[in-house]
Amino acid sequence: MNLVQKAITVAGYYKTSLLRRLNPNYRKSFDYPEESQYWKYLLTHLETCPPELKADFLNRMNPNRPLQEPFTNLIRPLPEPWRILDVGCGPLSTVGLWVENKKIELIGADPLADEYTNSLKEAGIAPNCQLVKTDCLDLVQRFSQGFSITTSNNALDHAPEPLQIIRQMAMVTAPNGYVRLRHVENEGIRERYHGLHQWNFSIKKGVPTLSDGSIVQALPDNLPELELVQATREKLETTYVIFLFRKKDNRSPR
Repeated sequence: MNLVQKAITVAGYYKTSLLRRLNPNYRKSFDYPEESQYWKYLLTHLETCPPELKADFLNRMNPNRPLQEPFTNLIRPLPEPWRILDVGCGPLSTVGLWVENKKIELIGADPLADEYTNSLKEAGIAPNCQLVKTDCLDLVQRFSQGFSITTSNNALDHAPEPLQIIRQMAMVTAPNGYVRLRHVENEGIRERYHGLHQWNFSIKKGVPTLSDGSIVQALPDNLPELELVQATREKLETTYVIFLFRKKDNRSPR
């Protein structure tokens, strides 16, 4: 990013911050057709995708794909049966299914699950997990509590109420289980709050934060049932922030 691009980004950030202080819903648009059409096109044109992207999707379609790190080390000490909830999973979850010879129950929750199911059918691709249509604000009502891990990968910056969704994720996670969030850092700022990119995940003085461009919230202060394990940055072509929380065990000892 050159100096001119940086200046435009910073100016856009302060403009949005000011306007959102005056009107909290400024430019918050959560229409999903563009997202649905993007995935539909991608699923029906996999053969023309760049090799790296095509390989990623072939791996997602593999029913024998192993659970990847860091999930494997997190899940091994937890009680069986192992269950993972992938929130905002898209049409094909990136989460693996096997730890050695033990299969994990994997459920994907997404507002566009029905559209994705239809697109997969048109493309002749089998879903790689159970897909459930939900805005993810009702996870407690939809699922039995007791997921070993709940995770969201680069999805909650698209959501109207990400903090409420994280709270729902916490509630359906088993005691001593994990909530893991991985998102492009400051995606709202990077995308100038275009389309679905309305939120910023970041780390301030070691603390995971969520911001809409106006108000910055420290996630640990808003998630009393969770204990922060780690907040790190992953520098690829873009920088991701990864937050790992553990569900507190407040059950009374017998």
